[in-house]
Amino acid sequence: MNKIYHLLIICLLTFSCTENSSIETENEETAILEIDGFAPNSVNIGDLVTIVGTNFDVNETYVVKFNGVDGIIQETTTTSIMVQVPEGATTGAIILSYGSTSKIVGTIEIIVETEAVNTVIYALKEIDGETPKLVTLDPTNGTQNELVDFQTTNYFGDFTYSSSSNQLFGVSGVVDSGIDSEIYTVNLTDNTFDRLFFNEVPNSDYELAVSSSGIVYALQQENLESPKIVSLDPTNGNQTELIDFQTTNYLAELVYSPSNNKLLAISGVIDSGIISEIYSIDLSDNTFSVTAFNGASNTSYEVVVSSSGTIYGLKQQNGQSPKLVTIEISSGEETELIDFQTTNYMGSLVYNSSSNQLFLVSGVIDSGIDSEIYTVNLADNTFDRLFFNEVPNSNYTLIAR
Repeated sequence: MNKIYHLLIICLLTFSCTENSSIETENEETAILEIDGFAPNSVNIGDLVTIVGTNFDVNETYVVKFNGVDGIIQETTTTSIMVQVPEGATTGAIILSYGSTSKIVGTIEIIVETEAVNTVIYALKEIDGETPKLVTLDPTNGTQNELVDFQTTNYFGDFTYSSSSNQLFGVSGVVDSGIDSEIYTVNLTDNTFDRLFFNEVPNSDYELAVSSSGIVYALQQENLESPKIVSLDPTNGNQTELIDFQTTNYLAELVYSPSNNKLLAISGVIDSGIISEIYSIDLSDNTFSVTAFNGASNTSYEVVVSSSGTIYGLKQQNGQSPKLVTIEISSGEETELIDFQTTNYMGSLVYNSSSNQLFLVSGVIDSGIDSEIYTVNLADNTFDRLFFNEVPNSNYTLIAR
């Protein structure tokens, strides 16, 4: 009996050892995933990348990251994984992960298509005998697209753009009413506009500028009164006086500087040998400083401010060709950048922050073509000019965006 019992034990142990040996053999033979490579190695967002190798498990959950961003797996076979390059992916490593294992597949170049720079600008188009129109103007080819017909006989001043609300604001002098001024608000999302009478004082003039936060400021000038800075609510016409400059000089060219939250304006000095000075208005405390910057008579300036705070001026002096200069606000020092080498009068200087370019228009005296647009590339201080309008007695006022 003991012999039979011992024989049974030996058989069971033999069977158990054989089973364990079989399991160990199967584990040793478990397929190891090997990666051979991937293609293509340079892609755009949305393209498909194929990772090739051996022993991929179709039942496994794989994660493929492109420089840390999860790709979108499209297909898994035993020899490949096909994955889509996701939005937000950039050039860098491809990492394949499954379970607790991660493998570096390789490095891929991802070509990120940059958004086309928007150089189309807005312009107020006024032609003798026609109602004023708001148009877009492409400075690369002169193409115009009419957005709004204001259906009025009134003359407009300049418009200003509000990035916070995507609106344009402009002031019109009302010639057929006892009310002297009205403000227009153009909604650029649907190209509609509202108008509001807001000033009953005749012979008053307004120039507008809008801050980064959307506050509308105006340089207000009335006959026999000193110029003032007011805030203007375009929804109800309410004005709040912020500064009285206490001067008899005429101020113009009101612009907003986003880099330091200041307004700038130019003044012609009547009672001094210095003909021009620049006013800097600090909107944090409604104070201002004045810097004299030009000693030449019969000189006019239009100014704009870049995103970085550089002041550019279009300088025009009798008997000389127009020039582009920079003006240092602390000292009034000018630096000439461009001599446009033309006898034509230029105007409507605007700055485009998206392209870091200046645009301005010129009336062509010696051509049947009445207008041309200049594009100034501030990266290298070069310029291009393009004829774009053949209608005589037309005026374009460009609008900074």
